[in-house]
Amino acid sequence: MTPLGHGAVGYLLGEKRSRPIALALLVGAVLPDVDFAFLAMDGFNELHRGVTHSLGFAVIAALAAGIAVHNRGAGFAVGLGVLSHLLIDSALDSNPSNGIGVAWLWPITDTVWSPFNLLSAEQNNPGWADPLTMMKHAAPALLYEIPLWLLATALWVRRRQRGIRQYDQRADGQTIRRSI
Repeated sequence: MTPLGHGAVGYLLGEKRSRPIALALLVGAVLPDVDFAFLAMDGFNELHRGVTHSLGFAVIAALAAGIAVHNRGAGFAVGLGVLSHLLIDSALDSNPSNGIGVAWLWPITDTVWSPFNLLSAEQNNPGWADPLTMMKHAAPALLYEIPLWLLATALWVRRRQRGIRQYDQRADGQTIRRSI
């Protein structure tokens, strides 16, 4: 799944939560793909779906976030967002260049697992060595992702419109609690 898809899942998970928790879920859902900063580096395939796609990373990210913002709930939400990312990447992986699945138990083992992969791995997929060709092979995965984008966008627009309406009603003299 693309970072945009992971972000949509994080948004959907946090949609009915308080703003700090919703933001923490969104950040956590995208955070494991921070390793894309090293895409041009030799050995990227060994890094991606390993270090940042593990339970150890989820725990460290949750603890770091909780300490950084002095909010255990936000730290827990970051960890939950990272776990959502790992589950999705375990279920929707068609790129065999770095192994199918996620290295859940890294650094204990770098074995990648995908016990319930919904996509078939295409053996002629060049992986990150040729990102444009890889994206052509990954296009079927977008069929799982596009509905999430649309739902997250629709809920975000609805929330913004509801907030604007409440602001307008306040301008008319009514006292209404803002829910943005």
